Amino acid sequence: MNKIGLIAIVIVLSLGIIGVGYAAWSQTLTATATLNTGSYIINFASSPTPSPTTGTGTITASASGLNMTVGLNTGYPGFSGTVNYTINNTGTIPAKVTSITLAAGTGATIINPGPYSAGTLGDSQAHAWNITLPSGTVGTTDVQVWITGITSATTWTASSGTASGVLNLAVPSTLTTDMGGLTGSVTLSINTTQNP
Repeated sequence: MNKIGLIAIVIVLSLGIIGVGYAAWSQTLTATATLNTGSYIINFASSPTPSPTTGTGTITASASGLNMTVGLNTGYPGFSGTVNYTINNTGTIPAKVTSITLAAGTGATIINPGPYSAGTLGDSQAHAWNITLPSGTVGTTDVQVWITGITSATTWTASSGTASGVLNLAVPSTLTTDMGGLTGSVTLSINTTQNP
């Protein structure tokens, strides 16, 4: 047998021994991990509560997610009404207001639409809009809408945060009484994001 054949046999035997040793000492390790993410759930706690406070007219309200639609039905000069509402954080992530907007609904035109973003108004000031609604006999008339309670500085803690607000709607008392009543609606949107 020549030297090259002997070296080849030694190499093959050595590799075999190394393979057996590796197989005896190797082990497969499997790790399983579970990752739970937080939930982001901000919405109106229940149906908003509308109530006329003075004058002739009715006010309606309904909510879905973070949008509340408010309607005025046959509101006459001097009418005012309020809508009380509560917004809850039932998720596990803290939240804060990024902007508050009012959008025109049936029959309404927003004169100063905003949006009033966080920091635009001071924390103690109401967010206010003027809207135009059609009347029965005199064309259109401006109506005032403003909210208090929930501002650009409102925050919610995780899982239990609650904030309450009031939307106010008023028909100026300086209008003539033969206007036929005002009818229309607007949608208030409270826009939020995660609060680090």
